Amino acid sequence: ALTTSCDPWTVHRRFRALKTWLFPLVGLDKPVVIGVNGHAVGGGMGLALTGDLVIASESAKFMSGFFKLGVMPDIGMMYHLPRLIGMAQAKNFLFSGGTFTAEQAAQLGLVFKVVPDAELYEAGLAQAQRLAEGPAQVMGLAKTLMARSFETSLADMFAFEGFGQALAMSNPEFHEGLEAALQRREADFINAKDLKF
Repeated sequence: ALTTSCDPWTVHRRFRALKTWLFPLVGLDKPVVIGVNGHAVGGGMGLALTGDLVIASESAKFMSGFFKLGVMPDIGMMYHLPRLIGMAQAKNFLFSGGTFTAEQAAQLGLVFKVVPDAELYEAGLAQAQRLAEGPAQVMGLAKTLMARSFETSLADMFAFEGFGQALAMSNPEFHEGLEAALQRREADFINAKDLKF
């Protein structure tokens, strides 16, 4: 596609269409688990960084590759990468055409966990299951608020946290979590939505 679909309007339409599925994925009000196996290059790395928890196989590599082709970093790379590892490291990585191994990505905080190649699918599924069994509505609200933290003042974030906490504590998930803590048992957040308080 890069050799045949690179005229300005085709590229513009492709990126405009990208918003129809990428923005909803980034803004999803539930944690997103992404598994990386093999090479996440350029936009593939950008897509991987949209995850809230990224799990990588031991042989995974995260590669910039943009400037080798003479193109801009895209698929959210210039938004997510500086927020995840800091502006200086993001610039160093992108301008050098860098590559991170799975372990290096984990040390930088890009990757939550590194697992043997053969265990990636199961590890990703286990994390997704763990999150699905958690207080999903409250985690979604926290994700929504955290997404605004870099362009929001401290006073406004405190206000958002206060409003968010008021919502969280009115949610059946809170009541189930509190009851479970007091009774020294595991919380059943999945069935908490059916509880009435």
